Amino acid sequence: MPRPEPWRPSPCDRRAMKRAAIFLVLILFLGGAGGAGWWFMLREPPAETAEAALPDDRGEAPRYVDVDPVTVPVIRDGRVVQHMSFVVVLQVDGEEQQRVVYKSMRRLTDAYIRELHVLLSRRFVWQDDDIVPLVRKRLMAASARVVGREVVAEVLVKGIKSRTPQPT
Repeated sequence: MPRPEPWRPSPCDRRAMKRAAIFLVLILFLGGAGGAGWWFMLREPPAETAEAALPDDRGEAPRYVDVDPVTVPVIRDGRVVQHMSFVVVLQVDGEEQQRVVYKSMRRLTDAYIRELHVLLSRRFVWQDDDIVPLVRKRLMAASARVVGREVVAEVLVKGIKSRTPQPT
């Protein structure tokens, strides 16, 4: 009795398996990229411990540092649709922190422009009527990256102006 031949996939089956494998790898890659985007851009930072959240009792009144108005273009579909101007004031706890902020003002302003440019290009920002809490949170994170967490106590947004560019 002749021995039956083992099953071998046809060339058509091989192409389908290759396509399925490529599709699976592509889906895994897109899922990983989406998860990384959420993790680094949208995730809430972990809550601070109770000790770190307590205010300092040095008796010194907070100081305020005015930042020059920051104007950022809002770009959608490759066109500037709006110019947003933000008036920002930084609250610091002491004279030493105030000196650090004044020394780092150029880097802070640059970080604010970059952060606002990225933030305002996201569509989910425009779904909410009040963007001030999100702007404050992102500017506070930018301040912490530039000068450290202990220097800037609070970022205050005094005003936001919007202007639509004139067509040329």
